[in-house]
Amino acid sequence: MTAVTATELQNRTGAIIDQALINPVQITRNNRFVAVLMPVEEYEHLKELEKVTSGIEVTGRTGADVKC
Repeated sequence: MTAVTATELQNRTGAIIDQALINPVQITRNNRFVAVLMPVEEYEHLKELEKVTSGIEVTGRTGADVKC
């Protein structure tokens, strides 16, 4: 995953958005990761996964015991 500063994002928004359509881009501010820029389809997919898995409780280190 590529990382750019918030200043770089401000100065090169179009090019960084184009890059984020291929691979997510991490945004840093004061040397700390603060955001990720990714295609909306990937974000929506992650939100759907979150909905599906929010009711699943995994116990133990192996994840073998699953409660629904």
